[in-house]
Amino acid sequence: MSVLHIEIDGDSSIVDSVIKETSLPIYQSYKVGEKHKYRKNKIFNVNMVSCDVSNKDWDNFKGHIDDIEMFLTKYKKDIKYLLNKYDKIELTIDLPYECILSDSIVNQNNFIPANVLLALGELRIDLNLSLY
Repeated sequence: MSVLHIEIDGDSSIVDSVIKETSLPIYQSYKVGEKHKYRKNKIFNVNMVSCDVSNKDWDNFKGHIDDIEMFLTKYKKDIKYLLNKYDKIELTIDLPYECILSDSIVNQNNFIPANVLLALGELRIDLNLSLY
Protein backbone atom coordinates (compact mmCIF):
# COMPACT_ATOMS: atom_id res chain seq x y z
CA MET A 1 0.00 0.00 0.00
CA SER A 2 1.46 3.37 -1.03
CA VAL A 3 0.45 6.31 1.11
CA LEU A 4 0.88 10.07 1.12
CA HIS A 5 1.81 11.42 4.55
CA ILE A 6 1.12 15.11 5.09
CA GLU A 7 2.78 16.65 8.14
CA ILE A 8 1.79 20.21 9.06
CA ASP A 9 3.18 22.26 11.94
CA GLY A 10 0.68 24.39 13.80
CA ASP A 11 -2.54 24.20 15.75
CA SER A 12 -4.23 20.79 15.83
CA SER A 13 -7.35 22.24 14.17
CA ILE A 14 -5.32 22.06 10.95
CA VAL A 15 -6.14 18.35 10.70
CA ASP A 16 -9.88 19.08 10.67
CA SER A 17 -9.34 21.78 8.03
CA VAL A 18 -7.42 19.43 5.74
CA ILE A 19 -10.19 16.83 6.04
CA LYS A 20 -12.97 19.37 5.35
CA GLU A 21 -11.27 21.46 2.67
CA THR A 22 -9.87 18.76 0.39
CA SER A 23 -11.16 15.70 -1.41
CA LEU A 24 -8.05 13.66 -0.58
CA PRO A 25 -8.70 9.95 0.23
CA ILE A 26 -7.73 10.21 3.91
CA TYR A 27 -7.55 6.97 5.87
CA GLN A 28 -6.04 8.22 9.14
CA SER A 29 -5.09 11.42 10.90
CA TYR A 30 -3.26 12.44 14.06
CA LYS A 31 -3.10 15.69 15.96
CA VAL A 32 -0.19 17.01 18.01
CA GLY A 33 -0.08 15.14 21.33
CA GLU A 34 -2.08 12.12 20.21
CA LYS A 35 -0.72 8.59 20.60
CA HIS A 36 -0.10 6.42 17.56
CA LYS A 37 -2.80 3.77 17.08
CA TYR A 38 -0.35 0.87 16.89
CA ARG A 39 2.89 2.13 18.42
CA LYS A 40 1.53 3.23 21.78
CA ASN A 41 4.85 4.76 22.87
CA LYS A 42 4.84 7.19 19.94
CA ILE A 43 3.25 10.58 20.57
CA PHE A 44 2.90 12.89 17.59
CA ASN A 45 4.67 16.24 17.73
CA VAL A 46 3.20 17.34 14.39
CA ASN A 47 -0.21 17.08 12.80
CA MET A 48 -0.37 14.27 10.25
CA VAL A 49 -2.88 13.18 7.67
CA SER A 50 -2.34 10.01 5.63
CA CYS A 51 -3.97 9.26 2.29
CA ASP A 52 -4.41 6.08 0.27
CA VAL A 53 -2.41 6.24 -2.96
CA SER A 54 -2.23 2.59 -4.07
CA ASN A 55 -3.46 -0.74 -2.75
CA LYS A 56 -1.24 -2.79 -5.06
CA ASP A 57 0.83 -5.62 -3.59
CA TRP A 58 4.49 -4.92 -2.79
CA ASP A 59 5.58 -7.06 -5.73
CA ASN A 60 3.73 -4.81 -8.21
CA PHE A 61 6.14 -1.87 -8.43
CA LYS A 62 4.86 -0.68 -11.81
CA GLY A 63 1.29 -0.79 -10.51
CA HIS A 64 2.30 1.46 -7.60
CA ILE A 65 4.01 3.90 -9.94
CA ASP A 66 0.94 3.99 -12.23
CA ASP A 67 -1.32 4.64 -9.22
CA ILE A 68 1.01 7.37 -7.92
CA GLU A 69 0.86 9.08 -11.30
CA MET A 70 -2.96 8.90 -11.33
CA PHE A 71 -3.14 10.13 -7.72
CA LEU A 72 -0.92 13.14 -8.44
CA THR A 73 -3.01 14.05 -11.47
CA LYS A 74 -6.34 13.62 -9.67
CA TYR A 75 -5.39 15.47 -6.45
CA LYS A 76 -2.94 18.05 -7.79
CA LYS A 77 -5.35 20.91 -7.05
CA ASP A 78 -5.87 19.77 -3.43
CA ILE A 79 -2.13 19.36 -2.84
CA LYS A 80 -1.34 22.79 -4.31
CA TYR A 81 -4.07 24.27 -2.11
CA LEU A 82 -2.37 22.82 1.00
CA LEU A 83 1.07 23.99 -0.12
CA ASN A 84 -0.24 27.53 -0.59
CA LYS A 85 -2.21 27.58 2.68
CA TYR A 86 0.39 26.19 5.10
CA ASP A 87 3.97 27.41 5.51
CA LYS A 88 5.38 24.45 7.40
CA ILE A 89 4.19 21.41 5.47
CA GLU A 90 6.00 18.22 4.50
CA LEU A 91 4.61 15.72 2.03
CA THR A 92 6.02 12.23 1.56
CA ILE A 93 4.80 9.29 -0.47
CA ASP A 94 5.83 6.00 1.10
CA LEU A 95 6.30 3.43 -1.66
CA PRO A 96 6.76 -0.16 -0.45
CA TYR A 97 8.34 -2.68 -2.77
CA GLU A 98 9.53 -6.22 -2.53
CA CYS A 99 13.07 -7.49 -2.82
CA ILE A 100 13.23 -10.15 -5.53
CA LEU A 101 16.89 -11.06 -5.06
CA SER A 102 17.68 -14.73 -4.62
CA ASP A 103 20.33 -17.28 -5.55
CA SER A 104 19.16 -17.07 -9.16
CA ILE A 105 18.35 -13.32 -9.28
CA VAL A 106 21.34 -11.14 -8.44
CA ASN A 107 20.16 -7.75 -9.71
CA GLN A 108 16.98 -5.75 -9.13
CA ASN A 109 16.07 -2.64 -11.09
CA ASN A 110 12.90 -0.67 -10.42
CA PHE A 111 12.06 2.15 -12.81
CA ILE A 112 10.33 5.45 -12.01
CA PRO A 113 9.56 7.48 -15.16
CA ALA A 114 10.73 11.08 -15.40
CA ASN A 115 7.17 12.43 -15.64
CA VAL A 116 6.34 10.92 -12.23
CA LEU A 117 9.53 12.33 -10.71
CA LEU A 118 8.76 15.75 -12.20
CA ALA A 119 5.19 15.67 -10.85
CA LEU A 120 6.49 14.77 -7.37
CA GLY A 121 9.03 17.60 -7.55
CA GLU A 122 6.48 20.16 -8.75
CA LEU A 123 4.30 19.34 -5.74
CA ARG A 124 7.28 19.21 -3.32
CA ILE A 125 6.53 15.60 -2.44
CA ASP A 126 9.39 13.45 -1.17
CA LEU A 127 9.48 9.78 -2.17
CA ASN A 128 10.38 7.22 0.47
CA LEU A 129 11.28 3.83 -1.01
CA SER A 130 10.58 1.10 1.55
CA LEU A 131 12.25 -2.18 0.59
CA TYR A 132 10.76 -5.33 2.11
